[in-house]
Amino acid sequence: LKHPNIASAEKLLIFDKTVILLLPFAEKTLRNITEDKYLPSSQKLPILHKISIALNHLHQHNILYLNLRDNNILIRAGEPLLIDFSASIMVN
Repeated sequence: LKHPNIASAEKLLIFDKTVILLLPFAEKTLRNITEDKYLPSSQKLPILHKISIALNHLHQHNILYLNLRDNNILIRAGEPLLIDFSASIMVN
């Protein structure tokens, strides 16, 4: 799925029977942002809003993202990126 707040693998590597997805570099995770007491809410709320828009995009494509944790959301250049779809499922 193409969405600005859903991470896409930059490279796929296969060694023996191991598949490795290389994701974009990110400076922080959502945990870093939410625990930052010096970052005002006015900067935190737009990030949370973009996460909800990304989740809505997944739901519109019948995908349930079942691994919503602060460490599964990377922050790159101030933009959130959902990662780790290992627990996600498609529904009708």
